[in-house]
Amino acid sequence: MHVNPVFGKAFHALMRIADDLYIEALPSGLIFHTVNSSKSAYACFTFKPDFFITYKDDSVEKRKVLLKSCLMAFRSLPNLEKTVEKCLFDLTSSADYLLLKFFCKHGLVKIYQLPYVENETVQGSFSTSGFLCQLNASSRLLHDGIQNFSTSVEEVTLTVCSNKVLLRNYVDDEPEPNKVVHTELTLESEEFDLFEVNQETKITFCLKELKAVLNFCEGFNIPISIKCQTSGRPITFSVTSLRGVDIQFVLATLADRETQSSSGIFRSSVAQTSQFSKSSQNNTFSSSMPNASNDAQNAPKFILTLSDDEDFMAQGALQDDVDNDVIPSTPPHKKFRSMFLGLSQATFTSMAPDPDEVLVVNSDDEHM
Repeated sequence: MHVNPVFGKAFHALMRIADDLYIEALPSGLIFHTVNSSKSAYACFTFKPDFFITYKDDSVEKRKVLLKSCLMAFRSLPNLEKTVEKCLFDLTSSADYLLLKFFCKHGLVKIYQLPYVENETVQGSFSTSGFLCQLNASSRLLHDGIQNFSTSVEEVTLTVCSNKVLLRNYVDDEPEPNKVVHTELTLESEEFDLFEVNQETKITFCLKELKAVLNFCEGFNIPISIKCQTSGRPITFSVTSLRGVDIQFVLATLADRETQSSSGIFRSSVAQTSQFSKSSQNNTFSSSMPNASNDAQNAPKFILTLSDDEDFMAQGALQDDVDNDVIPSTPPHKKFRSMFLGLSQATFTSMAPDPDEVLVVNSDDEHM
């Protein structure tokens, strides 16, 4: 395939959300998806067969690699677009690593071997109908809008009214709320390509993941579809206008206190590690914390709760620690091997001089 800028920027967008990349090669296309550590954000890129020059789907492959490894190959996108003519993405040549070959101008070939890591099954499916609100807008409009928020803002509240949309920074449990800077962005319904509101809605979600969505879309100035329900239900951002690519971002929203008290179970918080496991009773993107303290019970939780009759499902076998109060340690760093014109990191020897070595002796005083 040619190095389409969409392909390279997908890795950068996914890196803003999580550390691991799950890859599936199916007859319907090549799928990249990931979920963040708090299980509050899920992203999926589906590259259809017509996106590639050649697409072989002889067998179904499911692999997992580190996104940091991928960025070693796709770090400088402008340079890749200028120098690389074709790219080979091979999941089958080795059982130990993903093979990337960049065929550059003047006959140069760059080879990257991205090691696989222990794999789990992560699947996500969600409905594109049945939402209370559906908005279509220019990604550049939304991207420019969120630039008004301070870099210290972590969550934003989206309020969808009958004729406008409000986006403001979320402030909660501040000791002196009057001293906090409040920022609010108002967008009239005329600024949207599609504005369908069946019920006025107010939801809160993380700004970090929203920036990842908009930073990707803004580079292509493509429309983005926003679908949401009530607080505590996921909000979906989707892109379908790129040729051969379907993109979905699903973010958990903050449950209001009424939802928390009625549910009886506190689900995954952005501040805590949670379980992401299969359940035959409920399709939930959550974890149970029965021994939570009173302070934890009073704090709002980001949840992504899904009942059996809903279409969105997130299933996996990612098993965290049984004790949710213990944050698992960072896994050991996986060594990344890459080769460029026959040189690998493992065999490279530094030729830098010793800083203490004297290369030029002092001149005699009589020659001064």
